[in-house]
Amino acid sequence: MKNKLVGLSLLAAVAAVPTAHAQGLGERIEIGAFGQFTRLDDKIKMDNVAAVGGMFTASVYKWFGVQGDVQIGSTKATRTPFEDITYRPARILGTFTLPLTSSKKAALVLGAGYVNSIYDGRSTANEFEDGFSALAGLKLCSSGKWGARIDGIMDRNPSPNEQELTGTSRNLGIRAGVTYALRGGCATVEKFDWALKIDPASATVNRGADRQFALSAADAKGKMIQLRNVKDLACTSSDASVATVDNTGKVTAVKYGTATITCTGTQKKLQRSASATVTVPPPAWTLTLTPKSGSTDVSKTLGFTAKAVDADNVDLGAITWSSANASIASVNNGT
Repeated sequence: MKNKLVGLSLLAAVAAVPTAHAQGLGERIEIGAFGQFTRLDDKIKMDNVAAVGGMFTASVYKWFGVQGDVQIGSTKATRTPFEDITYRPARILGTFTLPLTSSKKAALVLGAGYVNSIYDGRSTANEFEDGFSALAGLKLCSSGKWGARIDGIMDRNPSPNEQELTGTSRNLGIRAGVTYALRGGCATVEKFDWALKIDPASATVNRGADRQFALSAADAKGKMIQLRNVKDLACTSSDASVATVDNTGKVTAVKYGTATITCTGTQKKLQRSASATVTVPPPAWTLTLTPKSGSTDVSKTLGFTAKAVDADNVDLGAITWSSANASIASVNNGT
């Protein structure tokens, strides 16, 4: 119990140390393979073990992570009946990773947690032993995803099969291996970024017509992000009197003019936006003059009417009148 408290106290002290190696849940996931030599406690009455194993690590929060590892090796009992034994410990540890250099390519790894030691083939009744495990290691990283680990391991196990019920055993191991980052990099976590895209970047939409713009999202590596996973996705128009838009990117042209459509969304607290230009062209229209010609005496008047309408026969408003030669005939509002 005293040793357990010492280990936990050490980890608590490490937790108080600030570090720039902070990362979030699952931002780094690594696998590894290693070879290990373990000096088994003399009380267990077995030869020392050379073994191979694998590990899995994942970041949880800031400097804290979790690590699981398993290994397998062969040993032999040093007391009758001298049976051949397969040694298979499995651990789950909480870890603290502290960078030793500004580049973070070298880091100290400290860990503590649970170990289940399996002595397969032991003639005594119980092949399984629960215990406490502590780890201190050095992590060396390349500039990419590959790295190396050198660790010292201490497993503290009760061993009632080989000694008194109050007895304990301490197995000491040293191992070396390589790691590969399935997510993130070995030394640093790859920073997440993403982009929102609207297509096409510009379009002409006739008054009264609809046009569906295509929205898409992708991360910095070009991997598509489902729009349903984009939070607070919304689209707005710079001039709703010209064109309106809904949150799917569907645009409705209202009247002649130009408007900018902007869509925004959020992924992992990063807000991104994309814009497109909508042009609503003026409608086709006609101007009619009645009558098209006429004559009258000097000082007398002649009346004309004119009307401008669009393709939907909507009156476009007032007409401006002028005379090509006012010394012969003047005109005012069609008279």
